[in-house]
Amino acid sequence: LNGVPDGVSYRAQVLNLVMSAFLCHSLLTEADYATTLTKAFAVFWFASGLQCRLAPEAGIKAWGGSDDPSSANKFCVKVMGQNLASLSVYMLSIANGVDPLKAIGYWLAGGALSIAGFILDGKEIEEEVGLPVSKLYPWVVILGVAAATLAF
Repeated sequence: LNGVPDGVSYRAQVLNLVMSAFLCHSLLTEADYATTLTKAFAVFWFASGLQCRLAPEAGIKAWGGSDDPSSANKFCVKVMGQNLASLSVYMLSIANGVDPLKAIGYWLAGGALSIAGFILDGKEIEEEVGLPVSKLYPWVVILGVAAATLAF
């Protein structure tokens, strides 16, 4: 691509796109290996999401980003990692035959835990987003109650 900033690589994103297309094709054609592939892809996503959520600099580097990311980039990667890990829990749950509503509850529980983590490190969200930590409390309660209602 012309004009791509230094330190950015699209190889990992292209690999993910190809893998996602193959997964979608296997599911849409109801291939014999679709469930196994879904589980494997969900495990890959979970590991990648967890890396981005807990170690954003390593996640950025693994996906071809800058060796010296800004604090805003690190925060955005943490949010992406939270969503990716939560979605992979949902995918694994569905692939293992869990009731879809329970699986949604597990997905929401991951989001609630991650937002609770942002609350514990309130300084980061206030500095990067300009959002007072007190605005997150209702979301933890809403997600926690929804997760508990659906998952248990």
